[in-house]
Amino acid sequence: MVQRLTRRASPEHPVLFASEADFPPAPVLPDPDAADELDPYRALLDEVEAIALAAAAEAPSGREVVVAGRCEATVDDAAAILDDGTARVPLVLASAASAALRESLRARVLLVSATTSRADGTTVLRVSAAHDLRRLGAEREALVRAAGARR
Repeated sequence: MVQRLTRRASPEHPVLFASEADFPPAPVLPDPDAADELDPYRALLDEVEAIALAAAAEAPSGREVVVAGRCEATVDDAAAILDDGTARVPLVLASAASAALRESLRARVLLVSATTSRADGTTVLRVSAAHDLRRLGAEREALVRAAGARR
């Protein structure tokens, strides 16, 4: 009687791979600390109707989304990786993207307007605008204080 393998191929079962080079890379999970970095900006994110990256990752291609997260540099084709604690999504810039847009991706915490797209079976965000969330939060706070002082 033939016995079937019940194990799925993975690094935990190396006998199923021809060589170590065949091991798939371990997935990089979202960092819960990224969500903590966004907490001070929840009111601002609610005002602009930002959605979680996990929801954006499941959105159909071509959907315009506003998301926020911690921006991380990457060595892949993506301009950066955005992480909000719910998902990690690559950010992609058009080849004709302005220098100002490219520079804006250097901020640590970003508010991004983008279009969802699929590349190699993965959702990517094609960035149309990116803003330093820390700067926007400080400006919002200053406006709230100024409005309170006028009353």
